Amino acid sequence: MEERKEKRHIRQRKDGRYQARCLVGVDAQGHARYKDYYGKTREEVEAKLEAIGRLYCYSKRETVQQVFRDGKPAVTLEDALAVLKTEFELRGYKQGTKEKYMGAVRKFVTALHKENDVQALTLRDAKNFILNQHKVCGMSASTCNGYMEGIRCLFVFALGRPADAKLFPHFRREKRLPGVLSKEEVDRLIDSFDSPMYRMIAILMYSSGLRISEAVRLRVTDIRRDKMLIFVDQGKGAKDRYAVLSQRCLRELELYWRRFRPKDYFFPSPHFGKTHITTHTVQDAFPRAAKKAGLAQHVTPHTLRHCFATHLVEANTGLFHTMQALGHASLKSTQVYIHLAGLPGVKSPYDE
Repeated sequence: MEERKEKRHIRQRKDGRYQARCLVGVDAQGHARYKDYYGKTREEVEAKLEAIGRLYCYSKRETVQQVFRDGKPAVTLEDALAVLKTEFELRGYKQGTKEKYMGAVRKFVTALHKENDVQALTLRDAKNFILNQHKVCGMSASTCNGYMEGIRCLFVFALGRPADAKLFPHFRREKRLPGVLSKEEVDRLIDSFDSPMYRMIAILMYSSGLRISEAVRLRVTDIRRDKMLIFVDQGKGAKDRYAVLSQRCLRELELYWRRFRPKDYFFPSPHFGKTHITTHTVQDAFPRAAKKAGLAQHVTPHTLRHCFATHLVEANTGLFHTMQALGHASLKSTQVYIHLAGLPGVKSPYDE
């Protein structure tokens, strides 16, 4: 079956020759460019395709599949991880993403005891492994999808298999609305932190909508007092942006600076003074503060970012301005806060 699928892209012309058309790139206007390969026999055309590293050629009825041979495929697990490390660095993946994908690959290969023969791995092995992690081990759909993406990178980059994303299915994730606190509950949460550092981070996240990774990396020079803005250096997606700086937050920052006199980072690491504290230390402090504040729902640092966006929408802030304040790339990511803010102006007909 695989041989027939591979050959039906090669057609026989009326003059008796065989032809294969391959996608070779795009022009300056973004239009696809193709190149035709001819031969007296089907085997001659296949040899030409094999020589240039294309396993499949173009067909209007099917997705274009290209496989470029780049050296010998990996044989051992360590070889495969070395290839993946290079690929991830070239693509600019974040450190956390690289660790997650490579950890998924290592766990998958070791579970099947194929450390010295990764070429023996099949797509069926990957699907059975992911299904076992989800059904037996209780792994969430989101985590399973991350594992599957890491394994797909293994097959494509390290093993030289076809790069068809449809062959690697993903679980459909449940879409749940995030939890949001009222303004009074936010004040109680902020006042419940024992550490002034964690309290200041919570204020920043709620007043400016910062992510936890952006808040812990805040520098003294990132405060723009003249424009009442906070410069976010290389936030999510490696993008610079500005966040709003409230007057109340500025006063809190001034008091914090006078007390601790930070020179570079506002929240330096107590063990490594030249860098900032880690996000894990802040995450561990939030459940304790929530319990002390008497909050029943589960609270994480990102809850304060949800509260910031929801309270903006409740105050009739435009959706586009809310998107800019959050640093979202699309309005689709911001529209969820319309549901969190309720349904203003909608009255049930049952009350009429």
